[in-house]
Amino acid sequence: MITKETSSFESGNLNIFYDIYLPQNPRSTLIQISHGMVEHRGKYEFIATKLAQNGFIVVVSDHRGHGDSISANADIIDSTHITADSKSNIASFNHTSNITKDSLDSTYSTHNQTSSTAKDSTNNRIKNEIFWGEMGENGFEMVVSDIYKLNCILRERFAPKKIVLIGHSMGSLIARRFLQKYENSLDMLVLCGTPYPQRFVSLGIILLKVLRFFGINGIGADLAYRLSFLAFNSKYYKFDDLDNGKQSGILWVNRDIDELKRTLKDPKCRFIFTINSFINLLCGLRQVFSKYENKVQNPNLPILFISGEDDACGDFGRGVLSALKHINSQGYDNAKMILYAKARHEILLELNKDEVARDLISWIESNLMESNE
Repeated sequence: MITKETSSFESGNLNIFYDIYLPQNPRSTLIQISHGMVEHRGKYEFIATKLAQNGFIVVVSDHRGHGDSISANADIIDSTHITADSKSNIASFNHTSNITKDSLDSTYSTHNQTSSTAKDSTNNRIKNEIFWGEMGENGFEMVVSDIYKLNCILRERFAPKKIVLIGHSMGSLIARRFLQKYENSLDMLVLCGTPYPQRFVSLGIILLKVLRFFGINGIGADLAYRLSFLAFNSKYYKFDDLDNGKQSGILWVNRDIDELKRTLKDPKCRFIFTINSFINLLCGLRQVFSKYENKVQNPNLPILFISGEDDACGDFGRGVLSALKHINSQGYDNAKMILYAKARHEILLELNKDEVARDLISWIESNLMESNE
């Protein structure tokens, strides 16, 4: 029997919400999960439940600017995040028995046809307000601090012998930054669907900062979005015969159409980052691929990279290998990689999610045996 608790803690003027999956007879190993961009802790119920069924205490939190971790006075939904047309398109899926790839593409495109005026209005809100897509000043580093604060709260409550940190996509960048700053606060690290080092990331940061300086926030956010996600798509169709050579919009995320439908109907997954959050994200990406400030204390730390071979975010496996090589170059010599054939970005929710869960549990178990836990 698994008990699910919801709680929160204060971080500045913000409450950070998290779920605890508590087995009836918990083991001494706790697993903390850092979710990806434009999603929330609820999307990790499947993997959290699987892990808890094997006796692990599992905790998943909403990052600031995501899910329920937003300012009390923030607008949940406004014209910046979900347009009236896209709401209508999303609702139409409830009455459709057969969903096509073209209809998914149409809805995803409609979502991004928001006016620059509306976006600029959103970016002119109170500076300290945190809402969907806005993580706040120095938001990426603040998320890392939130993960550490939760880590400390969980240590005090459960006194685990081991803590495993799992990060997906943007959450994997957050987890890697956590490793740089708080290495001694984790015992294993799992990086899912991790992004690869972008060649022109510094140039992108400069460009977005210039646009922000001149108040062109909406155009800047839209440009960052297009260069990020639409670029994934432009590469993806070359490798995917399921799309008949067409750019898919959202199909790079997952092969499971039912999962894509759930995402499209979920308002907590239907917003766009502000220009400020994009700048923070790119700075975080650059930081985790830089030389570590501190000398590695635990070179034998078990690190696992898992990704789909057809994940554009990981450059179809090549970028994941680059990320692994970077980790090795900083002094970690116990990292391994698993690539899943035909799987795409949401590796924990893909068609082969049961296989991924089994592999993940097996890897954790094997490392616990080696450490005599």
